[in-house]
Amino acid sequence: MDIRIPDNVIENQIIPQFVQIAVTEFEKRMRLVTKTIELPPFSNKETVKEVLGIGDAKLNSWIDQGLKIQVWSKQDIRIRREALQQFLIENFEV
Repeated sequence: MDIRIPDNVIENQIIPQFVQIAVTEFEKRMRLVTKTIELPPFSNKETVKEVLGIGDAKLNSWIDQGLKIQVWSKQDIRIRREALQQFLIENFEV
């Protein structure tokens, strides 16, 4: 089955929706990178989650993807601000 969409529908309705989605995602990612400036040089996981407004699952996912952590003790895991900024730029840059 073929679906035919007139050019004017694509131009006037579909393309602006795609652009809006792309702009929204770009802004969301830029906010994350910008918010990292508020972090102390070596933040614990709770501080990172609070400042960036993310949950435990997302932070653990980033760690699984290669975000470097520093284990200061069994109960004290830190993330270097510059490492987080670099990770976000390398993995989520548009």
